[in-house]
Amino acid sequence: MIGKKFLTLACAAGILATGACFLPPLPEHHPTSPPPLIDLAGIKTIRVEVLNQATVPHLVPSEVAEGVATRLNNRRRETGARAVVQPGTGNEDAVLSITILSESAAEAGTATQAGTRRWSLRSWVSATLTRRDGKVVGQLTNTPYSTPFIFTEPDAADVWKDPSAHLRFTNMLSNWLVYSLLRG
Repeated sequence: MIGKKFLTLACAAGILATGACFLPPLPEHHPTSPPPLIDLAGIKTIRVEVLNQATVPHLVPSEVAEGVATRLNNRRRETGARAVVQPGTGNEDAVLSITILSESAAEAGTATQAGTRRWSLRSWVSATLTRRDGKVVGQLTNTPYSTPFIFTEPDAADVWKDPSAHLRFTNMLSNWLVYSLLRG
């Protein structure tokens, strides 16, 4: 028992001797806030339209449009705007036109698991959010988006045929598009 008390006393003396109790306070770290949203004042409804101009198109325009509309609607409290994917009725306050310019899959090395490969799926995209009066509110021009995936497929064409890869890339591209456009 005396040994434990002596050890505690020695530790306390060591802390005091090194000055640990009297160090200046650590600096405060404030998280950086995300960039502000683009000005969506007066926009209550956004029609989303997607066109795929890739030489060999893999992404389905209607699926990308639905993904983007879903992501926009998930942020409705933040933006105040509702997104729709129906043909234009002329009643929408703005149109988000997205053009997929190209798509590619490139092997990016061997993955850690036997028999798998690391692939990079890439798409080049342009997008314009235009108000009914013709004013451009947000724009991306010939902008690349890529993300890594791990597959067993040996060929780039087979990667695009994988249903889970197709769905994951569509969802990730939709998330990126909405974030990039809203943050300007």
